[in-house]
Amino acid sequence: MVITGRFQHTYQSFRRLSLASLGKSRFGMWAGGALLTLVVVTTDLGRDQPWMYGFAPFMIAVPELVAYLSWRQQKKLITVPVEYEITETALHVRAAQSESRLDWAGLTWVKRTKHGWLLKTGAMQAILPRDAFTPADQATIDAFLAAAPVQVKS
Repeated sequence: MVITGRFQHTYQSFRRLSLASLGKSRFGMWAGGALLTLVVVTTDLGRDQPWMYGFAPFMIAVPELVAYLSWRQQKKLITVPVEYEITETALHVRAAQSESRLDWAGLTWVKRTKHGWLLKTGAMQAILPRDAFTPADQATIDAFLAAAPVQVKS
């Protein structure tokens, strides 16, 4: 099996995949910030500690801020077309200035999202965008990852 794909990130695609990688912690930050905002506005907490008025919205904005700053830092590297090649043994990723290989045997877990697959290996997480592949190839990749000896999260 050899599946190839090509993808060029935009800020929107990068943002979607970055926020998906945060998982449930993104909702926790949003809910915590909203709850803190509600508490500050409806109680006297804000009067005694005025910095809380700025901290609560900051908690809500952190995921978006991290995505934007990551984009700014990596923009020159990832706005060039990236080529993906999936084989039975590994994922090969080639861009203009880099090349990497991720062996399937080294994966800890895989998370399927609407916009891509998040591949966890040790402390590192790689993102494989769905838009790089045709719908038929996406179905093949889903079936391959489901049969792989790795935990698949949805």
